[in-house]
Amino acid sequence: MLSSKSRIFEHVHTVASFCNQVPAQVKYDSNLNTVHVITATGNQYNVFSLAKLAKLYVSDLLPSKITHLAAQDYSIACVCHDKVFVCVRGKVCSSYSGHSCQILGALFIGDYLLSWDNSSELHVYHKVTCVLVVTLSLRQPNFSISKVLHPTTYLNKVLIGSVSGRLQLWNIKTGKMVYEFQKVMCDSIVCSLCQSPVVDVVGIGCQGGTIIVANIKSDTVIQRFNQNSSEVTALAFRLDDAPVLVCCTMDGCIGCWNLNERTLQSIMREASDSSHPITGLQCVRSQNLMVTSSSSNCLRIWTFDSKDGTAPRVLIERFGHAEGAISKLRFYDSEMLLSTGADGSVKKLSLQHERHSRNLGRSRTTTGKNTKLSSDFAGDILLGAATDMACQVRRQADWDSAVSCHLDSEVVCSWNVYKGTIGVHRLRPEPRQRENISFLAATCVDMSCCGNFSVVGYNNGCVNKYNIQSGDLRGSVDSDERVSCCVGVAVDNLNTKTCCCEKCRTLLLQFQQLESDRIYLNLSEDIGGNRMRIVKVALSCHTARILDMVFTTDSRWLVTSSLDSTIRVWNIPTGSLIDCFTTENPAVAVDLSQTSDVLCAAFLNSIGVAVLSNISLYRPVDLSPLPVDFKPNQSLESMSIELSDNFKYESPDIVDALCSLSLQGEGSSKWLNLIRHDIIKERNKPRHSPKAVKSAPFFIPTVAGLEFKFDTAETKRLLSRNPHDKQKKMFLDDISVLVKMLDKRRTVNEILSFLETKSPAAIDFEIYSLSEEQGGSIEFVQLFFRCLLESLRAGSSVDSCHAMIQVALKHHGPSILDNSLLFENILSQLKTAHEAKWKQVAKKFQITVAVASFLRSPLI
Repeated sequence: MLSSKSRIFEHVHTVASFCNQVPAQVKYDSNLNTVHVITATGNQYNVFSLAKLAKLYVSDLLPSKITHLAAQDYSIACVCHDKVFVCVRGKVCSSYSGHSCQILGALFIGDYLLSWDNSSELHVYHKVTCVLVVTLSLRQPNFSISKVLHPTTYLNKVLIGSVSGRLQLWNIKTGKMVYEFQKVMCDSIVCSLCQSPVVDVVGIGCQGGTIIVANIKSDTVIQRFNQNSSEVTALAFRLDDAPVLVCCTMDGCIGCWNLNERTLQSIMREASDSSHPITGLQCVRSQNLMVTSSSSNCLRIWTFDSKDGTAPRVLIERFGHAEGAISKLRFYDSEMLLSTGADGSVKKLSLQHERHSRNLGRSRTTTGKNTKLSSDFAGDILLGAATDMACQVRRQADWDSAVSCHLDSEVVCSWNVYKGTIGVHRLRPEPRQRENISFLAATCVDMSCCGNFSVVGYNNGCVNKYNIQSGDLRGSVDSDERVSCCVGVAVDNLNTKTCCCEKCRTLLLQFQQLESDRIYLNLSEDIGGNRMRIVKVALSCHTARILDMVFTTDSRWLVTSSLDSTIRVWNIPTGSLIDCFTTENPAVAVDLSQTSDVLCAAFLNSIGVAVLSNISLYRPVDLSPLPVDFKPNQSLESMSIELSDNFKYESPDIVDALCSLSLQGEGSSKWLNLIRHDIIKERNKPRHSPKAVKSAPFFIPTVAGLEFKFDTAETKRLLSRNPHDKQKKMFLDDISVLVKMLDKRRTVNEILSFLETKSPAAIDFEIYSLSEEQGGSIEFVQLFFRCLLESLRAGSSVDSCHAMIQVALKHHGPSILDNSLLFENILSQLKTAHEAKWKQVAKKFQITVAVASFLRSPLI
């Protein structure tokens, strides 16, 4: 999605991206006994599990868009223009080249990979060695490759369909044609080929709508059907012992043909939009399931409830907008995103998981299929592309919580996001507002922060306020300039003012009393000395038309997108550009979450919505102003070098003070555990004392005598002996390493480095071993405190020093009290060093916090 790196935003993932016009493939994993569904989305492919249609992984980006997919075992072949890339687990393993034009498709046959192009050349590669085995040139009169199928049990042979309707059987190993069919022929282009569960029987779909079930061994036509006289886009036989052939056509219908009765058992006429027909159709082996994919970015799993050919029903569905069809994006809450499409549909997309997404439906002039139509409207008319949308989550459980206006329509639709359906109201203007204008259309909408009202602007300059609960008109403002078009409306967070932007002026209206004589302020004219000043003007902006913009919640940043394929971030207080990055395609819609932690963007000629994370919230980023002639395609490294000559920031006093104090790098948990080591030992103590295991030797000795008795003396002696006593005695009798280092007068850095590498229990034991009972003395305790004093004065590892001081005072407190004259001076110096160092640092921290609070204040 991103062509250059951004300072502030980082691409995380893409939501609502499932499939495109490339037919989906079903892959069987015999080792794991699972079934996977593979779909293409632009330059990468997705792998879903058949059980819940959960996305397992996404492949790496390929050099160009994928036009065809083929799968076998763990290998997935992706056709990209004139090359074929074979991927395993999303990584490219090998590539195949040699075609001089666009490749139409690819197919796996055993150890071979087939690919054919527009010039009717079929290349056969060895899958392991990537070597071109043979090239079949099928440039014959009235014969051009359209589809290729490998019939079951036909070794090294493929069935090739042509544009003229003729079919031929070729041997890929010898490179010769085996047979050209004379009776099995189509009257138009061969659009689809599929293998039936019966050997030698295949299904053929033609452009004219003809469906042929033929026996290629005997060259005979078994059955011939015709469905709606529309082009057949996909064919599939059911693989669960049901004699049913499923057919998808260009007009969006799915037909189920009963092969025993030779009749059309059922047909679904609204299975897909006619502008985005179903292109991929696969039946799952030994299951009553069917997988379909369409160019409308809709992936579905269907289930058959019976074997007689009744219509299937949708079991699981994953949907999004078609390629480049998203017109507006609006965050509904922190996890949900509302999107509008060019077909007038509204969808609720989840940023967490696809199963939470909902399709709210397509906008229409009536509120339902069974609603009584008014006299002004003669039917249920679907509206066009959505031009603007607004939502509010506060009263979502009570009534509709979103509204949308549509292209060249005066009707504003309401939506119930909470229930996931279209709303009950259609907001229309008053009849008098249609006067003196040939065509009236709603151009912009907004909702109040309370969720009770909606403000709608029209192309004649009128602004209406509606009650969302009842759908009634509560106020209106008629423009005195009939040629003025309202291009934007906005309601403030206090429901006091409404800002209306027209082509030639900007008005502030009283929200509570929205009437023509209640204009509060004209921002383009002086009214009573009140004039709204222009705060910031961007002199150097985009080089093309701006498509969308959005403010952050605190109104400090403005994010804009343009047709020049750039997204820019502006700092409003300084009026400077702080970030600019390019994208592969222009971003037609952008929006920020309520906490400004996520930026969502929809791109032209792309599928799905890109989710970008604001890394400035959890990582330090460079927000220095960018130069006026900044080029987004240059790297950030070169940009930082150029900025270093002009922007220099030095604060030696604060930096030197902060650098004079350092912490140990292992974190605070280690030193907290050292301080609380006694509590941890008491908590981890076993509740019951360990018991000796009663074990008898294999040959039990007996006592000599008349009575039979076991000799247990040796066993009791072995059980009473503890093997760890000798090791414990050697461990306790030995002098600790810390005492040896203090005795040899090692440096402070060596002693502290040795202790910091030990665990909390080992450090506790080393400090405890300084006592006279463990081989130390009171002089060693005094030397250890002097080492800690020097470390505190140097300001290094202050957290570890504080923890060790507490442990030493805990273990040697009675000895220090008995020898108070020896420790009076050293303890007072420790206290003085601690207070002096932290008083200096605390002052600098207070200055830093004050400066940061001032910079974050909205007053500047």
